[in-house]
Amino acid sequence: MKAYFRTEASNAVGMGHLMRCMALAQILSDQYIKCSFIVPPESIPFCLGRHDWDFSLIPLQEELPTIDEYRWFSENIDLTSDDILVLDSYKFTGQYISSMAQLPASLVLFDDCNDRDKLEVDVVINSAGGADSLGYEVTAPDAHYCLGEQYRLLRREFLTELPQPLPDRNSLTIVMGGTDPQGLSLRILQELSQQEFYGPVRLVTTSNNPQLEEIKLFTTNTLLSVQLVIDCQDLATIFSHSRLTLSAAGSSQFELLAMHCPTVLLVVADNQFNAAQASENQGWCRVFDVRETKNMVNVVSGLTQLWQNESKLQSMMKAAQQHADTKGNERILDTIARLDSERLDGR
Repeated sequence: MKAYFRTEASNAVGMGHLMRCMALAQILSDQYIKCSFIVPPESIPFCLGRHDWDFSLIPLQEELPTIDEYRWFSENIDLTSDDILVLDSYKFTGQYISSMAQLPASLVLFDDCNDRDKLEVDVVINSAGGADSLGYEVTAPDAHYCLGEQYRLLRREFLTELPQPLPDRNSLTIVMGGTDPQGLSLRILQELSQQEFYGPVRLVTTSNNPQLEEIKLFTTNTLLSVQLVIDCQDLATIFSHSRLTLSAAGSSQFELLAMHCPTVLLVVADNQFNAAQASENQGWCRVFDVRETKNMVNVVSGLTQLWQNESKLQSMMKAAQQHADTKGNERILDTIARLDSERLDGR
C-alpha cells in the first residue's frame, strides 16, 4: 500500500488542510506505508518549511484546473487498487470527487460540513463533534465513517508532550493559523494594548504571514510584553505551557484540547462553526463568531475576564482533561486497514 495526499497550503487558504493530512501521513508512515503529497507548486515552501517534514513531494502541473486533474493523475501517478488517495481542500466539488473516484485507489476524504452533494468515497473523516448528524449516510452511503471527536487526528508532538498544571502556565498564547489569512493577529495585539492587558503574551505565527513586518514593528513599540514566535516547530510545548489561548477555530482546537488548554476560539470561516460550537458545549473553551466583523473589542474583553478568573480557568482545564481523547489516530488507522481487508476479500 502507498498513500497519496492531494491537498494544499497557501497564504490564502492557510495550512490547516496540510497539517491534518500530515498528521495522517505520520501514522501511516509509522506502519511503513510510503506517503507522498501532491500539491500545487505554491504549496511546496509551506511543506518544506516544516522541520518534521518527511514525505515525498510531487508538484502538480502549474495552474492545472481541477477539472483536468483526473487525466493528470492517470498519466503521472502510478495508482493501484492497493493504494489510498486522500483528498483535503474546500475547492474539491462533488463532481471533482466523482471523477477522482474513477482512479483505482481507495478514496479518503477530509470533510467539515457535508455540503458537496454526492460523495463517491471509501472513507469520510470529519472529527467535529456532531459530525455523525450531518447526513453522510445520504451523501456517502457506501463509505466507512470516521465521524466525531473520537476520530481526532494528532501530530506526533501532541502524543508525547505532557500538559502542565495551571500554576506552571504563564502566557496568553495567540495563534491565528499558519498564515493568518484574516489578518487578525495584529488587530488582536493592538486591542490588547488599547485595553492595557498586563500579562505575558506569546504570538505564534509564520514567516508566510503577510503582515509579519507590521507585527514586528508593533511589538517593538508597544508596552505589551510580547514574545513573537515565528515558524514554531514545537507547538505542543507552547500549548502545554499556555495559561489561556486565543486561536482560530480550525483543527488546532483539537491540539489545544489534547494539551488541556483553556481556550477562546474565533470562528473565521463557515466550515469552523459546527466544530467550535461542539467544543464550547464541552466547557473547555469559549467561542466568538467573527465572520461578519473583525472588531476585537469584545474578544479581548472576554480574554481579560478569563485571564483574571483563576477558578474559571481551572474548571475549563478540568473539562479539557475530561474530553481529551488521544486515540483518534488508532481508530482512523483501523478504518483504513479495513479497506485493505475488504479488497483482499473481494468486496
